[in-house]
Amino acid sequence: MNPTTLETIVLAISALAEFVVAWVIYYEWEGGRLVQFLGEADLLVKDRHDIYFAFCGLPQPSSKPQNQGFKEYLELEGNTELLDSCHKNIRLLSRIGARLPKVPWLKRTPLDWHVAAILWMILGPYVEDRRKESGPSYADTFLKYALASTKHLLAQKRDTWTIRDPDRSRRQDVSLSREELLAMQKELKLSRKRKN
Repeated sequence: MNPTTLETIVLAISALAEFVVAWVIYYEWEGGRLVQFLGEADLLVKDRHDIYFAFCGLPQPSSKPQNQGFKEYLELEGNTELLDSCHKNIRLLSRIGARLPKVPWLKRTPLDWHVAAILWMILGPYVEDRRKESGPSYADTFLKYALASTKHLLAQKRDTWTIRDPDRSRRQDVSLSREELLAMQKELKLSRKRKN
């Protein structure tokens, strides 16, 4: 073997080793970046409980979609605590959405995938109104996270997902069908494309 070939092999092995080291660093960095949100996500469990409790407790059935009724309920005077809980969760999910890894096998999130999709189902009309008022960048990364969540959920072999009413004596669980999830995914794609 001549010296040039040997030198080329050594350089290739060195480059590969440096690539592996860089990949490990990137992997650790991406993983750590999402894990830091676990503390915040845990703090907002009670807020999500309050959102689910209010949403499931709305009168049923109504002539309007339940999430539209929830938006109107949020906008009533005196619902400042619930509105604050919604804003905290919108901010958290937006922050998580902004940090979704680009590499598919690193897509670990501090919340289960269904949380973003369900919260979008509940808060979608409210967020869309805020986007009209504030501009399309408002909660855009929440939309990104909800869209990724719908894709993840649709990959499951099931036809319904349920928001379990926290008040088990009331038992007003709310179901989300595959068709509704597909419609939500379509709406999210359209909303992310809008620039008005």
